[in-house]
Amino acid sequence: MDTSPQHTRASVLSGVIVIAAIVLGFLLVFIVQNSASATVHFLGMQGSMPLGVAMVFAALAGALLVALVGIARSLQPRSAVRKRTSRQH
Repeated sequence: MDTSPQHTRASVLSGVIVIAAIVLGFLLVFIVQNSASATVHFLGMQGSMPLGVAMVFAALAGALLVALVGIARSLQPRSAVRKRTSRQH
């Protein structure tokens, strides 16, 4: 008989929420501690914002770029499988 605890979706979700809250707390501290104003130039535009906010925007842009590359890589094998199965029929 298996007596190990079973992980439910609700318990996993609550764990993820706790970890996300901790990360957001650290992010908030980072932004508050880096509140000095910085001039940002992007595609010919110029603006001023807190340094912490600018760095978070840059990190988010990088994360989105990595996610897009990952999505593109995950779709390649699927399309190759579809092509092979359509040729066989």
